[in-house]
Amino acid sequence: MIRLFGAYNDENKLVLPRNQPLSVLFVMFINLFRICSLAFPLAKGVSKKFLGLLIVLGALLGVITPPNTFSQESSTSSRQYVLSEIDLQTIRNQLLQIINRKLAIKAELEALKAGTQNKEATDRIEELRNARKELNKDFEVIASRINKEDLFKDTEAEMNWLDELKELTMPLLQAVHEISEKPRRIDKLKARITLLKLQIAKYQEAGISINLLLNSQNSKHPVDQQVLQAYRKQLNKLESKYNPEILKLKLSEAERSLSQVQTKQISVLGVISRALSNFFQERGKNLLIASMTFLGLWWGLLRVYGALNQRPFIFNRLNPQLRRLVKTVANISIVIVCALASLISLYLLDDWLLLSIAILIIMALAWTSRQLIPGLLKELRIIMNLGTVREGERMIWKGVPFYVKEIGLYTTLINDQLEGGMIRMPVGELIDHHSRPVVDSESWFPTQKGDWIFLDDGTYGRVERQTMEQVTLYNYASLKYYPTSDFLSQKPRNLSQGYRLVITFGLDYGTQSRVCNELPKMFEEGLKNYLTYYYNKEPSVITSLHVNFESAGASSLNLIILVKVDGLYGEDYYPLKWDVNKYLVQICNDNDLVIPFTQMTVSLSDDVKKLVSQQEVSNPKLPNEKQS
Repeated sequence: MIRLFGAYNDENKLVLPRNQPLSVLFVMFINLFRICSLAFPLAKGVSKKFLGLLIVLGALLGVITPPNTFSQESSTSSRQYVLSEIDLQTIRNQLLQIINRKLAIKAELEALKAGTQNKEATDRIEELRNARKELNKDFEVIASRINKEDLFKDTEAEMNWLDELKELTMPLLQAVHEISEKPRRIDKLKARITLLKLQIAKYQEAGISINLLLNSQNSKHPVDQQVLQAYRKQLNKLESKYNPEILKLKLSEAERSLSQVQTKQISVLGVISRALSNFFQERGKNLLIASMTFLGLWWGLLRVYGALNQRPFIFNRLNPQLRRLVKTVANISIVIVCALASLISLYLLDDWLLLSIAILIIMALAWTSRQLIPGLLKELRIIMNLGTVREGERMIWKGVPFYVKEIGLYTTLINDQLEGGMIRMPVGELIDHHSRPVVDSESWFPTQKGDWIFLDDGTYGRVERQTMEQVTLYNYASLKYYPTSDFLSQKPRNLSQGYRLVITFGLDYGTQSRVCNELPKMFEEGLKNYLTYYYNKEPSVITSLHVNFESAGASSLNLIILVKVDGLYGEDYYPLKWDVNKYLVQICNDNDLVIPFTQMTVSLSDDVKKLVSQQEVSNPKLPNEKQS
């Protein structure tokens, strides 16, 4: 703990250990917590719990943080080999063979450089140089007893940033890679051993052929000694070139490497544990510290802002739009400050890889979100109550009116006349919509549960349920369902808010002298007498009844009957209408009034009249026939 947090000196000042940026971050958190607690006191228990949590987290980080964590030095373990005298002699012989081969290559290179320079000579020189490099590597491998793959691994090569990103975000991927590394290496060594054996067999065949030529007797024909000398010299070069001993050394080294890999047993769990441990020590711990920095600072700043927001003398003096603007800017600023603090923590930890990846991620997000910026600006205007939809106004959502109660990252819409009439949605859904101020005593829905209604399609029924999605009507002992927007498009006529029956009744033209004054009064008094049942209800079903002359039709003189009905009796619409029509006919019967039917007058020409007369003479009508 002292190593992590430091110690106090003689002047009672906290002295932090060197090369410990983690100590600086932890002390920053402690001081921030103390400032927030003094300025805006928490509950006593919450303060102690949060302070205890900080101390526990700090202790855990101190335990897992080894000395000089942020300036790690790589260490290598030395391996000792106990070699017998026979093994040493074998190694010496192998190394001497390599030296002999190198000397032969050197002599051949000097000869080629001294001779004529052409394309064949240049290619041969390059080939010999590469062979000499391989011999140097073989010499080093045999002398050092280190695997060739480990000895000549390019430790200075830069890793791909995508590989680093995978190491950061998916440590298990590295474990899987290590699990598959051993089989892949074994397969590679086996393929190399098979290839070397084939090459050794071919070299041995070539060596036998060359030895037969060298040991063969002189030709029957005389041969110039200079030519014979050049002949033997060239064969000696070929014998040196196709010497299989070098390949046998390579084969021995490959078989030794294969044996070491196969005898090295590491469990899958051990590989995964080691990969996770390496990740946490190298990158994961720094990522954890950066995350704690972001979350801790975010919590502290939100608490400071919340405490300031509760001070009435600060924000209550601002108008609602400005107050919302301040709230939006404060939230955005808090996120930006926390992100910058996380980046600064990575900078203090000297973790340039995570810092670079974080910056690249931020740049990538900014670049990919450039097309979203116009939409974000629209959302920001709506959040600040400066857009086309504003708090406290009326808007139409999916054909249904709603009251805009609150606008933030999520918007709340309310319609109290609907069951479950509250909607919470992202603010982006309000883009391309608009609202208007609310009018006093404005209706938010034309019906309520239990109302009797008429629709344009002729449907008559009682509202059983009305939600934002659908309206259910009780219609003739069955239920009928309408989507709410379709229900409103049917222009519902609410009988439960009061309605009026309008009935047209025709009389014969024989009553023309009485139809204007006498008959309307007679019908009105007669209906009131017959409809006493409806008048005697409490409250009265019929609030007013009037009969007037309406118009002169083609076949009748028409009266209009207006019956105004109380809204409580919406279910009596049809019974009342049927009774009114019945009593109108009854009044006609009581007063010997004729109800006309549709008549048509036909004018005949003289020729047609003569023809009709002739037909009547030739076909006299029977007494019981009626004239049509």
